[in-house]
Amino acid sequence: MVAGGVVAVGVVAGAVLTGNKAATEVADPAGEPLSCEPMADQDPREQLQAARQEVELTLEQLHMVQEELEHYFLAHQEAEALLQRYRQQQQRAESLIEALLARLEASGG
Repeated sequence: MVAGGVVAVGVVAGAVLTGNKAATEVADPAGEPLSCEPMADQDPREQLQAARQEVELTLEQLHMVQEELEHYFLAHQEAEALLQRYRQQQQRAESLIEALLARLEASGG
């Protein structure tokens, strides 16, 4: 669900940057069309309402992306901790193997 919202924002932003009028209309998650066209023909109250809706949608998308980022950050931290434990176990195993080899060589075997 996050990716769809991010794609919609990217399409709208890309259309604004390139001036592509055909790609400037995208539907928000509620199905309402979003447009990057100037709102000069709208009443200022309608413009304010549209701007508020856009800000609300953008904030919702930001929160969703933030939650996803937090999820991946925590997963990365868990993976790093697990990797550190495995490295410690590997070092311990190598030390034990070296100690066993040293004992075998000392005993003449």
